[in-house]
Amino acid sequence: MNINLKCPNCGLDMLAEASNVGGIGQCTSCGQQFVVAPPPQFLPVVRAQMVVPASRQIPITPPPASPAPLPHSPSRTMPRTAPAGQRHAPPAPVKRTEHKSKNRDKILIGSVLTIGALLIFGLLWLIQHANPGAPPTEPAQPAAVAKPAVAVPSARDKELERLETKQKEMEKELEQTKLIRDKHEQDAQEAMLAERRRQEADMTAQQTKLRHHYAETLFEGDEEAAKTFITELENVRNELDMLPEDAKERTSKEETYKFVASHLIKRIGNNAVLSEWLKTHGRKAEELMPGLAQKKPKAPDGTPDFSNYAAFGSGFWVSADGWLLTNSHVVGLATTVDLRMRDGTIIQAKIVKTDTVNDLALLKASSAPSSWLPVSKVEAELKLGQTVFTIGYPNPEIQGVEPKFTDGRISSVTGINDSKNHYQTTVPIQHGNSGGPLVDLLTGWVVGIVDARLEDQRSGAGVANVSYAIKSNVVCTFIDSVPEAKAAIERKPATFLKKGDERAVIDRVKDAGMLIMKPH
Repeated sequence: MNINLKCPNCGLDMLAEASNVGGIGQCTSCGQQFVVAPPPQFLPVVRAQMVVPASRQIPITPPPASPAPLPHSPSRTMPRTAPAGQRHAPPAPVKRTEHKSKNRDKILIGSVLTIGALLIFGLLWLIQHANPGAPPTEPAQPAAVAKPAVAVPSARDKELERLETKQKEMEKELEQTKLIRDKHEQDAQEAMLAERRRQEADMTAQQTKLRHHYAETLFEGDEEAAKTFITELENVRNELDMLPEDAKERTSKEETYKFVASHLIKRIGNNAVLSEWLKTHGRKAEELMPGLAQKKPKAPDGTPDFSNYAAFGSGFWVSADGWLLTNSHVVGLATTVDLRMRDGTIIQAKIVKTDTVNDLALLKASSAPSSWLPVSKVEAELKLGQTVFTIGYPNPEIQGVEPKFTDGRISSVTGINDSKNHYQTTVPIQHGNSGGPLVDLLTGWVVGIVDARLEDQRSGAGVANVSYAIKSNVVCTFIDSVPEAKAAIERKPATFLKKGDERAVIDRVKDAGMLIMKPH
C-alpha cells in the first residue's frame, strides 16, 4: 500500500510505501530530509515533518513505472535508497525555508483580501449607478423611517387625537359653565339674602307697629310690657292650634274668644313683668281682654277681616285647572274654604278629599292659576344637608298677608318616632305655614308638604330649627287616588326650570301659593 507525501520545503508530491512510516525520507528534488509521518484518518495526503539529517536512511520505493519526469517536476519520484558510502548535498536550512513559505502565505492572503475588497466596491458602485434616473435609496430611507407617524398617521392615532381635542373642548366648556353657574348662584344667593332682609324688615316693622299699638292702647306707653304681652298672646294661640280640629274652641268664634281670654289671663298672672305692671298701675288682667278684642291694629287695604275665620294655613296649585294641596288640619271638617290670592282677590275652593292619617287635603277651585308646581315622584330620598325652602303665610293677622320665605336643610330622612313618611328639616315655620310646599332649591320640584314643628310642651313655643314635612311620594299616592286630579296634572304638567336657577324657582313658588282661610 502506498501513501502520498509532500515535501515540506518545495511542496513536491511523492509516493512511498506504507512500511516506510516513521522512517526518514529525502526529497528527490531539493534533497530535503524529513520524517515520514502516518497519514491522518480524514486526509488522503500526509504532511511530512522535517528533521535534522540522520546517518541511517530508510529506502523509499518509487511508484510504478511512468514516464520520466522533468527535473524539479512535482511528479518526480524519490529514489529507493542512497548508495552506500555516497555523500549527499547538505539540505537547505529549515528556518529559511519556513520563512519563505510564510511570506508566500501572507502575500497570497493579502492578494485575496485586496481582490475581495475591489470586487465588493465594484459591486456597490454598479448597484448605485445601475439606474442613474432613480433617486438614491440611502437618502430616501431615513426620510421614510424617521417620520412615519407624521407622514401616514394611523386610524388609531387620528381617533386618539380627536378624543383629546374633544376632551379639551369639553373641559373648556365645563369651565365656562361652572363660571356661569357660580355667577348665577352668587346672584341668587344675594337675591335671597336681599329678600330675606326685606321680609325680616317687614316682620320687624309689623311687630314694632303691633307693639306700639298695644303699648298705647293697653299699657300706657310701656313698650316692655306690650312686648311681653304679645309673647304670651302668641303662646295662647299655639295652645289653641294644638286642639283637635273638631274642638268647640276652634269651631265657634265665641268659644275661641273665651279660650284665648281665660288662658291669657292665667298666663298674665304667672308672668312677673305683667303682674308687676298691673300691680303698679292698679289694674286687673280681665281689663285687658275687652281692649284686646276691640282695639286691634287697623288692617291695611286688601287685608281680609280675620275675625270671620277660625284658622289659617298655606297651600299651592298643582294643576292648570285649579287643583291645589294643603294639610288636612288646615281645612278641618269644613267643606269649603276661602283662598286669598296674591293680588288680594278672595275665591272659594271645595274640599274634594282629605287624609287625616297623612294630614293631606286635595281641593278644587273654579279659577285657573297662572303658575303651578310639579310634585316629585322620585322614590330616592333627599340627601342629608340638601337645601330646601318653603313660602307660606305664617300668622297673617300679625305678620301680614304677604308671602314669607324661609329656608333650611334636610336634617333627617325620617320624622317623629322615625316616621318613614316625613322629613325633618331646619326650615323655620310658624302657625300658618302648614300646607305650604317644601321645595328643592336646586331643581324647583316639590319634595314635601310642611305640616308640623316640634314644640316645648311646657311653654308651647316652637323648638328652634326642627320642623317636619310629608314626603312627596306619599303626596303623589294621595293625588293618584283621585283620578280627575291625576288626569289634570298629567294633561298639562308644570314646566321644568333650568337646574340651579334659584331666582326662577323662588318666583314660581311664590306665584303658585295662596293663603287658605277656614271660616267659622
